[in-house]
Amino acid sequence: MIPVGAWRSAVLWLAALVVGAGAFAQSGARCPASAPLTLTQVLDFISQNIPDDRTVELIESCHVSFSMDASDLDQLANVGASQRILDALNRMTASHLTLAEARGEAAELESHIAASDKAVNAERDIALQELDAQYHVQRARAAHIDPKGQFESTADYNVRVQQNQAALAAMDGKHKADRSQLIADYSEKAREKSRAYQERITFLQQNRYSDPRILTITSYNPDTQQMVAMLGDEEYQFDQVPGKTAETLVRNLKQVRVTEPYTDDQFHRRFLVLDSASISVSGYSLKEKEREEINQQLAAAAERMSRNDYAGALSKYQWVLARDPNNRAAKDGVELARDTVAAIEAERQRRSALLEEQTAAGEWVDKGTRFMWTLDDNGADITWKEAVEYCQALRKGGFADWRLPSIEELNALYDARSTRSTPPIPETLNWFSWGDGKSRSLAQGTFWQYHIAGGIQLTRATVWSTSKGTMRRNNLNKVVYLVEDFSRPPQSRNRIYDFPSEKHLNRALCLRPYSAESPQPAAVAARTISKQDVTPGPLAPRLSAAASQEKAENLIKQKRYGEAFPLAAQACSGGDREGCHTEGILYVQGLGVIKDQPRGAALISQACVRGSPGACFTLGQLYDFGWGVPQDFHRAVESYSISCNEGFAKGCDRLGFFYSNGIDVERDAGKARQLVEKACSLGLKEACDETRKPN
Repeated sequence: MIPVGAWRSAVLWLAALVVGAGAFAQSGARCPASAPLTLTQVLDFISQNIPDDRTVELIESCHVSFSMDASDLDQLANVGASQRILDALNRMTASHLTLAEARGEAAELESHIAASDKAVNAERDIALQELDAQYHVQRARAAHIDPKGQFESTADYNVRVQQNQAALAAMDGKHKADRSQLIADYSEKAREKSRAYQERITFLQQNRYSDPRILTITSYNPDTQQMVAMLGDEEYQFDQVPGKTAETLVRNLKQVRVTEPYTDDQFHRRFLVLDSASISVSGYSLKEKEREEINQQLAAAAERMSRNDYAGALSKYQWVLARDPNNRAAKDGVELARDTVAAIEAERQRRSALLEEQTAAGEWVDKGTRFMWTLDDNGADITWKEAVEYCQALRKGGFADWRLPSIEELNALYDARSTRSTPPIPETLNWFSWGDGKSRSLAQGTFWQYHIAGGIQLTRATVWSTSKGTMRRNNLNKVVYLVEDFSRPPQSRNRIYDFPSEKHLNRALCLRPYSAESPQPAAVAARTISKQDVTPGPLAPRLSAAASQEKAENLIKQKRYGEAFPLAAQACSGGDREGCHTEGILYVQGLGVIKDQPRGAALISQACVRGSPGACFTLGQLYDFGWGVPQDFHRAVESYSISCNEGFAKGCDRLGFFYSNGIDVERDAGKARQLVEKACSLGLKEACDETRKPN
């Protein structure tokens, strides 16, 4: 037994110790002689249960001499350091770090976290192995069931078996739950072991660090509240700095600290801090700001080029060159934009002159598409078959190869700048429409305003085309044909179909391929609409056209579209079908020429009619995805079929996709696979890869 006097002495000694430590912590001026504080001294305060606010006050007033590395954090965790103490130590130990030291310390802590996680995971794996081993032994015992006894009924035996299976299932479930819990426990253990490390890393990443460069404030604009300063040889701008703040910073320049964030942003942001006045203003590097603005201008220029705004792109590129004369992207952009603008202007002038070209015999030549059109329609209501026969029988201007146009060719004629009116209906018109099964009526005097190029005169706004589709009527698919309505833009309306037998209001407008060669004699027999509608020119022009097309293709590979376009147009004019295909693509995409998707579709359709399987595939894509023409899966199937039949692999592959998914055709997996196999045999690698997949 301890004497009473001894207890009294011990209590008095502990009280004196606590009071003395408390008095020591209360006074910031009474730091230890060995100030700043060492880690051992801080650990002693925590171990002696000195109140947290006293310990924090002592840390902040006396400072510390250690760096809070992984070993220090472990020791603080072992004595149970509170979050308040850890926060104070984080602030004090990070205040004297450079950015490089902070990043080095964070990297070291991350390696300790990885090592700690690895060690915990190894412990977890051992524990799981032990758990699994125990489970397998217990399950093997539990799985044993005595054989059916001589005097045991089958029903009783089956009950025993079922009970045993239920017990095994419960055991399996418990083992699975035990494993999950063990994994969760070790995950929590890993998080707890690295918690102090992670908190330290987070603090370091959120802290700011001293920039050692010399600060010089060079100018201040009180109207814009912008201050410019030099950090070493780099110029910085600080925005929204009030006049009094700027004055205080200038007067106390020696006390101003320059700090930088742990993670540098794109503008290399820096902070001017004056602790005595509680001032902190942020600024950015003018050099990095300009570099970012240059990148933004280059991106904006590229975006404008994609929208065919070449003049706008040119101004952006020139802005960049004014600030960075050696910028290669801007130099290339200026050259491309200027060439394209010049090519577009030349094409505009050419088309403007050709648009008005008419022959004395009453035809109009649109050299943009190399078609010759009649200057008027047939002048009376007409069925589709009558319209086809009318054009085939037409003998005008010394030509006998007139034909009914496709819907793409008619779309290319639409010109919103030209407005004319049809003659009024002389009397009220009543009829029954087989298209929708309704009676129709138009009052006397009704007329339409229409928009068409070349001075062509129409007596009604709707014109038959050779483009066909199907319409469901009375549970049957009926063949119908597209009608062009020149009273509305092609992009603003749905597809307009009519039955071949309909004749009210529809007209026939004819065209023929234009050639600089002599007109064909009128005695040439009329032909049906087919790929032979275009007669090849003489051999020499054809070779010249082929050479132009080859050169255009090479320029396109180099992305020199402005130079490629006139060569492709020349090839098409000379009778080269691939030249028409190439020119059409450039029109559709607006590369090297003002985007004109209807005109491009007409040229691609012309190339397809002339026998280019690649053009037929491209035409199918236009209808497939609605590029420049109304989306029409039926016409896409027709175009892909022509392309495939003529040995174009991509046409077969895409047609196979339509049959595989039942798009506008009856789903047929067998036919789809045959088409893909054909595409593979024609050399399409993607199709070969598809055929290797299991059915």
